[in-house]
Amino acid sequence: MGYADEDDLIHACGGPDRYRRLTDIDADGFADCETSARALLEAEVRVNSYIGKAYNLPLKTVPEMLRFVTAGYASYILKGYREALTEADILEQDKRMEWLQKISNENIELGDNVKREPSRSNYSGYEKRSEGKIASRKKFRGFS
Repeated sequence: MGYADEDDLIHACGGPDRYRRLTDIDADGFADCETSARALLEAEVRVNSYIGKAYNLPLKTVPEMLRFVTAGYASYILKGYREALTEADILEQDKRMEWLQKISNENIELGDNVKREPSRSNYSGYEKRSEGKIASRKKFRGFS
């Protein structure tokens, strides 16, 4: 289950007509579902690179804000494909990135319905090693 769907992306792009223009790569007058799916996937992977530092993935529930951020990120990606980014798009993306960074740094929560669990990929513990030497002349005998 993705964080955002095609309807979310249509809304983030500014409506069906703008969505069609951004996704119609083959210029046949119709939105290309493959293009929008690729943008949504890329946005989700990028979002996961931030929230995965603070939460176990995949999330069991998707908060509304994460849905909006992912759809907006995918819209930004589509506009980048078409070289159609405006200054307003860049400012909105900066806000999204700031929010994701706060999630990553554990300064804010994703939402009330999402339980923060330390990510399994960020093990902060340590292992005590034996007091003996790791490398010595005796251990490396035969290597020249």
